[in-house]
Amino acid sequence: MELIEVFKSIFPEEKHYLLKGNFHLQNDLGIDSLSMINLLLSIEDRYNIEIDYDSIILKEFETYESVYAFVNRSLSLKADNEEK
Repeated sequence: MELIEVFKSIFPEEKHYLLKGNFHLQNDLGIDSLSMINLLLSIEDRYNIEIDYDSIILKEFETYESVYAFVNRSLSLKADNEEK
């Protein structure tokens, strides 16, 4: 499942047309804190990564591209840790 599919599983179908390009989570989707938690939990489940909620930098979760970059970094760190 690609990251965009994680977004589609969380947001209602009438908002799916917004899920293109580098959309802004709050400005374009109107994401609230509960939706953000749901998104982060879905990302953790889908990619089997653990997000440290105490050290979250909100800028990493403002746009689709920033969330995508965060997931890629997390997967790289996970792979590096598994190799050790």
